[in-house]
Amino acid sequence: MNLKLSVVNYQLSIILLLFFTMPLKAQVTIGAQKAPHSYSVLELASAKGGLRLPMLNTSDRDALNLTSDSTEANGLFIYNTDIKCVEFWSDGSWIALCNNTSLKLSKITGNNGVAKGTTGLIYSVAPVSGVTTYTWTVPTAAGWSITAGQGTYSITVTAGSADGPAGTISVTASNGTCSGTSTLAVSVGCPVKTVDGNWLTFMCYNLGAAESVKSLSPTEQAAYTAPLDEYGYCYQWGRKTDGHQARYGQSYPSNNTNEESGVVSNPNLDDNGQVVSTFTAAYGKFIKNNSDITYYDWRSPQDSTLWYNNGKTANDPCPQGWRVPTTIEMRSIMNGNTTAIFSIPATGYTGTSDNTWVWNDAVGTTRGWLITPSGSTTPTLFLPAAGYRYYNSSALNGMNSLGYYWSSSANDTNADYMYFTGTSVGPANYANRAYGASIRCVVDQ
Repeated sequence: MNLKLSVVNYQLSIILLLFFTMPLKAQVTIGAQKAPHSYSVLELASAKGGLRLPMLNTSDRDALNLTSDSTEANGLFIYNTDIKCVEFWSDGSWIALCNNTSLKLSKITGNNGVAKGTTGLIYSVAPVSGVTTYTWTVPTAAGWSITAGQGTYSITVTAGSADGPAGTISVTASNGTCSGTSTLAVSVGCPVKTVDGNWLTFMCYNLGAAESVKSLSPTEQAAYTAPLDEYGYCYQWGRKTDGHQARYGQSYPSNNTNEESGVVSNPNLDDNGQVVSTFTAAYGKFIKNNSDITYYDWRSPQDSTLWYNNGKTANDPCPQGWRVPTTIEMRSIMNGNTTAIFSIPATGYTGTSDNTWVWNDAVGTTRGWLITPSGSTTPTLFLPAAGYRYYNSSALNGMNSLGYYWSSSANDTNADYMYFTGTSVGPANYANRAYGASIRCVVDQ
């Protein structure tokens, strides 16, 4: 027999014998003729080499798909080839052993103190004296910060996209020896308090607002000198974005401000209840209706599930990750008030547990309500007085003095919306569905 093959067979036999006999013993020592310690199941003894852990890069490691619930993986060790460091899994996180320190992000906060994300892990880094909070800027919600646990650290932070409903914050830490990056999902928006003590995150601008507005803080929006840029579109209730929402767009059955009825019915409605694109006379146009027989709706028969059917629907005009708020949500930021018209004194309205409402009426600026969560001095939401489009004539009305903001909730033959002037807010109003009104999306959680 070939000598080399014999040696290989002999080594294979020893390995197989070891594995088949190990289960018969409670404790094993490899590399020395001695009993293991009482606290050891397996001991390796060698003066010539060591134990080499599985070599995984960060992508390979993440492909293991461990989650905060993977408690059975506690104590799992690998060597991360990207950060050149041993890591082990403990209590829902990968912890690097470089310098024997680890950094957990204990809190991600916005400028009003509301939590924006979840706990994440950054690899070992060296402390930096006197640095405890790291601040960066997200265009739609400036002033967010990160509070670190287990010491103070030097961190470089970059923000994700401002247009996404949930951006990402990529945090990179390095001390010259160990480094790593953690990406966390964070809500990008303008949160205000609700009557139940929670938070509701709104998009920071009206649907259809100009690009120049999207990077402005609520206070900057109020001071903005081109109000039309902030007003956005005028949607008819239940319709998707098809062109009809343009503030100065065409109307049907005629392109003027006469009171007319052009209600659309089958077969000119598609499977989602919208105007079919082949019906070019009305498609993409504001549909006027002056008939109480069809309940002043833009379509017949009525459909009360167009924008909400136990969740966001295909017709919801808000981008992915956002949706039209329900009437309960709209009411919740005004103490859950169900009064049709709620008068507000000139000094502003302060809720007992939620938000302060102050009307902006400075000359040359954009009129509307600045909303500040209780416990904060910084407004987190601005609702401009964008006016509305009249249901039977398509005429624009109330710009820079009135606000009409749709909810996704139907109300009998009407639909709910929030109405306001400079002295009152009606969080529980309802109107004909052929009206054209503003939309302020909320995060779809």
